[in-house]
Amino acid sequence: MLTALIQRRARVVLGVGLLLSFLLALAVLAFGGGADVVVYNGRSQYGDEAAFTAFEDASGKQLELRGGTAPELFERLRSEGSETPADLLVTTDLANLWRAKQAGLLAPVSSAVLEHQVPEKWRDRDGDWWGLSLRVRTPMRSTKLPADAVASYDDLGEQRWKGRLCLRTSNNEYNQSLVADMLAKRGPERTRALLESWIANEPRILGSDVDVLDAIASGRCDVGLTNHYYLARELEADPDFPVAPAWPDQDGAGAHTNLS
Repeated sequence: MLTALIQRRARVVLGVGLLLSFLLALAVLAFGGGADVVVYNGRSQYGDEAAFTAFEDASGKQLELRGGTAPELFERLRSEGSETPADLLVTTDLANLWRAKQAGLLAPVSSAVLEHQVPEKWRDRDGDWWGLSLRVRTPMRSTKLPADAVASYDDLGEQRWKGRLCLRTSNNEYNQSLVADMLAKRGPERTRALLESWIANEPRILGSDVDVLDAIASGRCDVGLTNHYYLARELEADPDFPVAPAWPDQDGAGAHTNLS
């Protein structure tokens, strides 16, 4: 478990380096007649990512961050059109990248560093977007439970978890991408049956992945579903945090992994 979470931290470092590469590549274009690179940033750590500071140190230029949710930034870019001040869009979820490209909101960019660091499977074939990080949406369990208490997404629908399951709302983009992945791999009938089994367990619907983890840690729930890096942050702050990942379906499709 800890090895996997440590690997996640390595991905974050890689993501910071790649983001800096993006910014440096864009600086060549953006500073031809101006003094700023404007970033539309949909990441949760708005304003607190090391790559932004590193860019300013490396370039001697000022970076302007403009935050918002992924849908807000999409609509802002679409309404601004060719007059947008944005040089870079940093967003979450592969679906948001696909949507922005389909709407014609992105322009290609490339550099030797990007070509070297980002495998082809994690970037757009036309260079319109480049993946910076991977995130796994996986079941979580209380450490009071045995390690094999949850071995698949289907296990969350078992009756023993009735009233003991915590989930995010259905309009959460991470859940929507998970369901889309299941539809592609399982088909509509099996996916519907799975989701109905979760709902039959009368889950607590909470506002964030952190809320889900806190509910499990406090004993209000036994199992839940979150992105893996939220647990990594909790364990960094408290190595005894009483929640562990339950990597699902290891003999089959494995855990759902998204790209940002």
